Amino acid sequence: MITYALFFLAFVQFHSCQIQYKNDIFDFHRDPDCYRNVTLLISSKGYPVQDYTVQTKDGYILSMQRIPHGRGNQKQIEANKPAVFLQHGLLSSSTDWVMNFPEQSLGFILADAGYDVWLGNIRGNTYSRRHIKYTPDMKEFWAFSFDEMAKYDLPVMIDFVLNTTGQKQLYYVGHSQGTTSAFALLSESPEYNKKIKLFIGLAPVTHVGHIRSSIRYLAPFTSDINLIFRLIGINEFLPSNALMKFLSAVVCETKLKVVCENIIFLLCGTDYSQLNETRLGVYVAHTPAGASSQSIIHYAQ
Repeated sequence: MITYALFFLAFVQFHSCQIQYKNDIFDFHRDPDCYRNVTLLISSKGYPVQDYTVQTKDGYILSMQRIPHGRGNQKQIEANKPAVFLQHGLLSSSTDWVMNFPEQSLGFILADAGYDVWLGNIRGNTYSRRHIKYTPDMKEFWAFSFDEMAKYDLPVMIDFVLNTTGQKQLYYVGHSQGTTSAFALLSESPEYNKKIKLFIGLAPVTHVGHIRSSIRYLAPFTSDINLIFRLIGINEFLPSNALMKFLSAVVCETKLKVVCENIIFLLCGTDYSQLNETRLGVYVAHTPAGASSQSIIHYAQ
């Protein structure tokens, strides 16, 4: 119901462009990167890209992308090229590493620096919404948090990279939840310590006691929020869909982009120096990329 209400308001705003166009309020230019999936985001910047899928032991089918080399004359993959695995954070996807321009995106920077770059996608996000038994419309599909990611998702993706490249070790770069699941994996399955040559944690998370964003004020109401989720059947939290892409154009790429900025700062903390306003519409078109409500509740606890 909330989704339909938001769509209606966005529709009204969109058609009001004709009335307020002279004031340039709704005059927006749609960045083509808003419509591109991760594979097209990579190839449109002149980089080679390969898509793979892997299946976890509990039946989830995960999508992975590979950038085997940079934009130079490296037409073939060099033998023994170091492999680096990039794992996104909560409510995100592999697009996080390639949403900016080549000199600003870690995935592209590492490829140009000579690494064999692999991008992971955890269960439930935009690119990993398949299961051998369940569909995203079923609550069973969303019965997971970062514990299952550590137990099932990371091992199968890491092993696939090593088996495909022939490497014995890889470099692991995780962001936010991508570090939480890695910490859990390395603790519960210590054999993976030998498979990771170097673990780099960006905004590493082991507990959330020092969170500064305004979302911390919701923590005391975790039990109530969880009950509401269960009563009204909210199993998926903030998926990427057509409505979000539409709003990213109507709001985030116009003079109303301050609304998008404030939502981002509300959730993540305020830092204008780290926000590229010219790419705001692209960010919102791809992120949030969906998560299980159970994951959100797990962090809130």
